[in-house]
Amino acid sequence: MKKSGPWWSVWRVVRILLLSYAGLVGLLFFTQRGLIYFPDNYSEEEGIRFADRRGLEMWEHEGVFHGWKSTAEGDSAILIFHGNAGGGIHRDYLRDLFRDLPASEEHSVYILEYPGYGFRPGRPSEQTFREAAVEAYRALHESYSSLLLVGESIGGGVATWLAAEKGAEGVLLITPFNRLSAVAAYHYPWLPARWLLRDHFRNDEHLEDFDGPVAFVVAGEDAVIPTELARKLYESYDGPKLYRLQEGADHNTIYYGPGLSFWEEVLDFVIPVSESEENSEF
Repeated sequence: MKKSGPWWSVWRVVRILLLSYAGLVGLLFFTQRGLIYFPDNYSEEEGIRFADRRGLEMWEHEGVFHGWKSTAEGDSAILIFHGNAGGGIHRDYLRDLFRDLPASEEHSVYILEYPGYGFRPGRPSEQTFREAAVEAYRALHESYSSLLLVGESIGGGVATWLAAEKGAEGVLLITPFNRLSAVAAYHYPWLPARWLLRDHFRNDEHLEDFDGPVAFVVAGEDAVIPTELARKLYESYDGPKLYRLQEGADHNTIYYGPGLSFWEEVLDFVIPVSESEENSEF
């Protein structure tokens, strides 16, 4: 029988659209990490020059490069997991923030460089980020009595996972989300993003296994991570928590000036004054 008529024409169009959609979904499945991670790459020599200009040093342990550091006299450290773009070497503004606040001025600051970023070998993924985080934790655990974890954007998924696995003095999350699938669904509502993702960064599940203080710093005009996703993460956490919103800030315009009481309050929450320090004041 000859296949003709208006219904057959409609079916042909629908079939072409479905096949095109399926092809697009398949393409995105295999190329998705290129849409998630945006590393800057440079040679070791360039990295050392960049670091020197920013007052940072290479952080190596037992011959393994982990990232960048700025050490202090105290026996506590801050380990930073940065966002998905650029590299750890560009986060000297966080080092400056912690250096200028009383609660953290004696903390050594370490910024993890992810695999595939800068000149560190490997490829970016949730699994390689986790492996690098565990290596970094082991290196610092030998030298410091306490550790504050800081996660910026997607780095929050590394910080919350490590806190659940290894523990921490506290966790500071900057522009966080509850899980990456929710961010993907927000930006691509026409895709089955929740089922396509290979990397998940489920912060809400990770925090179920952590009971220390967690501070949530949120951008009120965030066009990358909707504010409601950060709020959902905050509300899902049952431990001691602090939620602070920078009303006019976008994802990349959080203000880190230490002159604000905003940051003093945040750091005092995740790094409470110890009993010995309180007694030393009298």
